[in-house]
Amino acid sequence: MVQVTPTVPPVGPGPNATFTAVDAAYVIITNGVSVISIIGNLVIVGCYYMYHDIRTTGRKLLVCLSIANFIMCIAALLQAATFYKSTERVLQERSVLCETAALFTVYSHTAMCLWTDAIGFYLFLCMTLRFIVVANRVTWLFHVFSWIMPAVVAFSAGASDVYGYDDTFLRKHRRPAPCWISDRVSNKMDWYFVTVEGWTLASYLASILLYVVITCSVNWKAIKKVDREYVIEDMAIQTANKQLRYIPIIFICLRIWGTLYFLCVQYGTARARDLFADWLLIAKAIGDNSIGLANCMLFLLSIKAMRKRIARWFSERCKGKVSMPENWRPSIIVRRMQKKKAKGLDLSGISLDFPTNEDSSSIVDDDILFEREV
Repeated sequence: MVQVTPTVPPVGPGPNATFTAVDAAYVIITNGVSVISIIGNLVIVGCYYMYHDIRTTGRKLLVCLSIANFIMCIAALLQAATFYKSTERVLQERSVLCETAALFTVYSHTAMCLWTDAIGFYLFLCMTLRFIVVANRVTWLFHVFSWIMPAVVAFSAGASDVYGYDDTFLRKHRRPAPCWISDRVSNKMDWYFVTVEGWTLASYLASILLYVVITCSVNWKAIKKVDREYVIEDMAIQTANKQLRYIPIIFICLRIWGTLYFLCVQYGTARARDLFADWLLIAKAIGDNSIGLANCMLFLLSIKAMRKRIARWFSERCKGKVSMPENWRPSIIVRRMQKKKAKGLDLSGISLDFPTNEDSSSIVDDDILFEREV
């Protein structure tokens, strides 16, 4: 009679991996900031669909970025749970929590990078090349690429069976780790870059390049002598999109800490890990999960219609004790009396600030060209 030896599940790090105060702070901060960012993303989406006067192409792209960030915050909450579970004696790499968290993480981070680049490219077409019509016609390509490509990457990694815990890291550094790429994979570093970090580094380079080009083009057009036939178009473009160009910079400033933590842990020396790993871990918890909150603040404070609503809300509840700032007051609205657009000038889809319903109730025959900054 042949005796069959029962299969013993892989034993994890056991008592060698300890949950320190820094790790507890990481989990608490991640959960708290993620919930706040989820609320911020819902505010952006809700305001966009609630108020018709702020619906523009550029802000529609921001809504898509907010949806991707919403998924990323959900993934962060799941990863915080796997971070805690990694200290258990038996690592459950095949669990629903582990694989779901890894799948959501890869998909959401890749989608965030692609949508950030899409917004930068859209602004480049509008503000630098002045291809306004082309920019509005190619937005469907942004949706196809920025939603489908992350799914291809995430499900390809899942089909290749690479999701899991890095048991080598847990045993070597005696610190917990989230469920991402398993050390069962021979080329795990390649998968790190294929799934998340490679897209993130590429997005950094693209965002910096596009921001520099767009900013230089805006400043150059502001100081040069503009022909009369392009005055309205130039002012509309600059009024339309100049706030959105800060979104890639927000992404870089907040997401860079997670990249630095990854590089420090994977490629840094023991001394560098001892000095910077804990601080970078806390900075990663704040930065990675606060992008939605930062985008929400930019969305609410950069749109005059939203600033007016916020100021009115505070004024009504404070009974006049709060005075409205000068730059929050209604701006000069440039209107035209004819419905027909000027020949050769297409302003469709340009992100413009329109008056609120209270301001536009008396307007019957004329329509809005753009809102001029004062």
